[in-house]
Amino acid sequence: MWISFNPFRTTGIKNVTYIKPERKFEHKEEIRASEWLLYPEYRQVNSLVYGFKKQIFLSIDTYHLGHNKIQMTRVLQMTFNEHIPYTIIAGNLK
Repeated sequence: MWISFNPFRTTGIKNVTYIKPERKFEHKEEIRASEWLLYPEYRQVNSLVYGFKKQIFLSIDTYHLGHNKIQMTRVLQMTFNEHIPYTIIAGNLK
């Protein structure tokens, strides 16, 4: 069984159960029994991955890096610097 926290992205996929993100605490047993959790909200990721040890889609890396453009830029600069434009990360002095 797969669980989705976003009904629109999983419309038409068989064997997917939708749970409203704010109701996850009412569905702990279904979440524990699921094979995959699809499209959790950012605020749910840590409890699902680190608390329940569940596999999620999008990947944990996507959530951790995709929600912080400074961290994503630093990763790209370390790994593929020759393929990204020159970028300065500077503090806001206002």
